[in-house]
Amino acid sequence: MFKSCIFVILVMPITCFGSCWIDVYSDEQTDIYVDYCSITQVGKYKKAWVRFVYAENQQTVQSEDYDETKQLTYFDCALKSMNVVDVIYYAPEPESKVISRASAKFKSSDLRDIVPDSLGEIQFEAVCKAKSRK
Repeated sequence: MFKSCIFVILVMPITCFGSCWIDVYSDEQTDIYVDYCSITQVGKYKKAWVRFVYAENQQTVQSEDYDETKQLTYFDCALKSMNVVDVIYYAPEPESKVISRASAKFKSSDLRDIVPDSLGEIQFEAVCKAKSRK
């Protein structure tokens, strides 16, 4: 009984608050990760956090440098479409602080078809093939 309690105490924070970033794509310019712990079923849609890490700095609309984004994305696995509803931009290392954020409320009318052989299709396949955690 005591060992069971210790196990629950040690594992609980990991399952409740941890992220599970898995690399789903990598090339010389961009690495893409999906947080498999964030994949959830919301009605007929799946949503997940997707992380982009860039080899070279990018610029926001406000001309701020960033080298990483995290995007909350909804996927319609049946219709093969997706919509990004939240994007967080991070300053280049060593700061890595949030420099900008853009959010929108999810609307099914904003879903867009996945372009074949695109980075969107890679994200789609990773999320839609995975089992939802919640």
